[in-house]
Amino acid sequence: MELAWVLEGLRWRPESELEAMLARAVEASGGTAWPSEDVRVAPGDEGARELHLMRGEDALVGTPGAKERSTVLARLHAWASRVPTR
Repeated sequence: MELAWVLEGLRWRPESELEAMLARAVEASGGTAWPSEDVRVAPGDEGARELHLMRGEDALVGTPGAKERSTVLARLHAWASRVPTR
């Protein structure tokens, strides 16, 4: 099955159904889900290749490719500006 088809199908699911599916996938894979309001994009050096999403002392670290980096940063900052702060 093509991943693009799966993603397109998920896009049309009601939010509550998608959230339940993601929760099951996280549980089945032994992962951890963080509420978006608890996560922040960690500040970093402009030249740093790694991107950090932080929740307390825990971090999710990724290294997007050079071509994807600007898109990833733009989306993370757009997402971070939408999330209400406590």
